[in-house]
Amino acid sequence: MTKERVTAMPQKKSDLKSDLRDLLHNRAWLILFFMGILFIGTTAIKQGSIMYYFAYVIGNKGLAASFMVVGLFGSVLGAGFTSRMTERWGRKPVMIVSLTVMGLTSLGLFWCAPTDLTLIYGLGFASELAAGPIVALFFSSLADSADYSEWKTGRRSTGLVYSAGSLAIKLGGGGGGDQVLAPLVAAAVPFVPNTHTWNTYMMYTDTYSSHTHTHTHTHTHNTHTRTHTHTHTHNTHTHTHTHTHTPV
Repeated sequence: MTKERVTAMPQKKSDLKSDLRDLLHNRAWLILFFMGILFIGTTAIKQGSIMYYFAYVIGNKGLAASFMVVGLFGSVLGAGFTSRMTERWGRKPVMIVSLTVMGLTSLGLFWCAPTDLTLIYGLGFASELAAGPIVALFFSSLADSADYSEWKTGRRSTGLVYSAGSLAIKLGGGGGGDQVLAPLVAAAVPFVPNTHTWNTYMMYTDTYSSHTHTHTHTHTHNTHTRTHTHTHTHNTHTHTHTHTHTPV
């Protein structure tokens, strides 16, 4: 018979107050917490704006479904390669590169013309391909932060670490959805319902500008006076022509 000689590591008695204090002093967990809020908030805005993007910028709402399917394939493919990438380069570099690529490809959509559908779909696929590893790395890194807390304090509170991580996801989803950030972003564009907004984004026109421009030109030649006034105020064009002739 074989007798095991395994000595259990002594663990400190934990309570909720001590666990919360340790959690707030866990630098690794704090970084993950705020990163989770930003990532999920950004994703919520991006996913929530797809229908509006294709309806008001591209001008074809029916393409939104196929765009989301392409993005889904990219996300699944990116998540599938997470393990190989982290084994080769490590979690931190993969996380940084994934966040950077996701941000740049999403930003690139701003400069795409409505006719650049191949580029739009390519950027959408690349964005979701980069986003795929982020979710997997986020939850696996939460386990590492629990190990770090146990190493520092001698107490392990894996349940609290993961539940607080889930809180970050809920905060990011709620704040980035249709309640807080999304309406603010739409107001900053500005977003005008039932109006094609491509020219506004690219600043080819000042259709939605709140400025008023008035130009007045007066020409006098041999007692002929001609006055031309052009006023542009928020989607309103006013032209006034006055022609006065004074007999000699």
